[in-house]
Amino acid sequence: MDKTLEAIGINTEQLNSKVIHNRVETEKLLGVTNQTLNTFKRKGWLKTSRYKNKNYYTTQSIKECIKSQLFENEYEKGKLDKEWESLWK
Repeated sequence: MDKTLEAIGINTEQLNSKVIHNRVETEKLLGVTNQTLNTFKRKGWLKTSRYKNKNYYTTQSIKECIKSQLFENEYEKGKLDKEWESLWK
């Protein structure tokens, strides 16, 4: 799985270094702006947790967001190929 993430430009060392990431770290990991991050949240691709008025994102939530971006049609229909799904576990 790490090789797949690295191939698409994700810093896996940083991603796996912590279980929870703040907004700035998540933006850097995904290579997006704050506005794009909010769009991901609004579309349900990225789940947030709030603590003291700050957003935090779990490593698992970030991976799910990446997976939904790569396999948008199949992911939404629930038809994600089992061979690819095993890469994300």
